Amino acid sequence: MRQDKSATRTKLEQLCAQWAALGPEDQGRKLDMENEIFILVYELFPGRESEIGAVFLNDWKHFDAAKGSAYGFFSARISLRQKDAYRDQKAYEDHTVADTVQMDDGQSESLLENLPAGPGTGPGERLDLDETACELLSIVLNLRGHLQGRANNPARHNYFRMFFTDSVATSLHDGTPPPVFVKRERDLFAALKLEFLDFFMRENCRSVADICRSPLKSYGALVEGRGMEETKLPLPGEVYVSYLSRVENTTVKAPAVSQQRQMYREELNKWLSIQD
Repeated sequence: MRQDKSATRTKLEQLCAQWAALGPEDQGRKLDMENEIFILVYELFPGRESEIGAVFLNDWKHFDAAKGSAYGFFSARISLRQKDAYRDQKAYEDHTVADTVQMDDGQSESLLENLPAGPGTGPGERLDLDETACELLSIVLNLRGHLQGRANNPARHNYFRMFFTDSVATSLHDGTPPPVFVKRERDLFAALKLEFLDFFMRENCRSVADICRSPLKSYGALVEGRGMEETKLPLPGEVYVSYLSRVENTTVKAPAVSQQRQMYREELNKWLSIQD
């Protein structure tokens, strides 16, 4: 076991050194290597998924191979993030649902319904949240297998993936992403509606870190007649209306988007209660 850990540490050091040597023109390769690096970090620090996710989102950009070993960097940063556990836990309690969307009637309604807090507090509660986020991700990846009858159609799939994309962006910008979004980044981006993501994010985001770092486009750039302040998450219904019109050449009214949201919430309630 000790030899296995030593080999993993050696591989981590090699990959991090290679990653640090790559330039901006090798961004695609750097993203692939980041996935490999963090798989090794999860192996070296088992049971620290939440802290590792926080390190990836907040600290990784500060890594400098010239200042010391990669293992030392992750060990120190994970230790710091453990000290922040109480604060992070409070954030999860404040977001027992991963994110919300402002409805047309002004009331805040859940999109990732029923992310349970679970009994008690502490790491077990965060694990419950992460497991449910994992279930939700699997559902969105297989909408065809979950929607039934006439509801199982391309238009419904499209709306559900847009709502999920909005939810994920909101969660990441809130700073409280379930660790599964980092661990299963490739699956996450397969589930996201990338055209919609590109429509409202200022940068072309193809990683969790990209979404966290990128601001949104101005409201006026997304919706004609609106001001040039940065668009807020979660997205208002008229952003969906504008996207469908401009990008997909589909004309809908805001009430239709609200109706689809309601169906999304109802289906999530049903699916996640079945999982329980």
